Amino acid sequence: MALHLARLGAFQRRIVLACVFAVGLSLPASAQLGTKEGFEQGVSQGADAFARGWLNDAILYWTGALDAAKKLDDPAGQVDVLARRAEAYRTLGYLNQSLTDLKTAIGVAESQGAEDSVARLRSGLGTAYLLSGKPDAARAEFETTLAYATSAGDQRLEAQVLNDFGNLLYEQDEYAKAAKLYGRSRALSGANGEAELTWTAAINAARAQAAAGNTAAAETLLREAVVE
Repeated sequence: MALHLARLGAFQRRIVLACVFAVGLSLPASAQLGTKEGFEQGVSQGADAFARGWLNDAILYWTGALDAAKKLDDPAGQVDVLARRAEAYRTLGYLNQSLTDLKTAIGVAESQGAEDSVARLRSGLGTAYLLSGKPDAARAEFETTLAYATSAGDQRLEAQVLNDFGNLLYEQDEYAKAAKLYGRSRALSGANGEAELTWTAAINAARAQAAAGNTAAAETLLREAVVE
């Protein structure tokens, strides 16, 4: 008889998944996780669970997929899954686990000479440090990543880091500087068709301008964000 996880409650799903991975079994929809097919299905099922808001389920799927990537000696797969799991941990507020996964992923990516992956992971590491109350560590990661993105001409990454760096400055009450970084992020993301980030950066810039006492500028940004 087939087991349908979607029909189970959240707690029941986690128990089932934990048991599955503990004994090395596979769900009806999954191939064995020691194979390439199983790895890909584990990643896909984790992504589906994450999209549904079943974050603990996603973590369990990705933990299985990570084990498979290690067995397959697939460094790129390990980096991908670690980054995904780190995001799930961060969303749940498990910041230490998120930091651990990001640092591990950076180590693997560096061993492969994957500079682009390292830079993107460091951006996420900076955000995790910021949320963990470690602004100095966050600043170091943002500065390193921003320098790489600028030199590499990676405007999408640059736009994301500028927004994240702006968040750090905002938390440190440096509203005018934060607004400037948000503005640069908005311009770059808009030029590259990144609609969601463009809107986010505009809202953040308005928030920073308002905090700095520039009400008129904040109102203008909010009106423009509605159009965007």
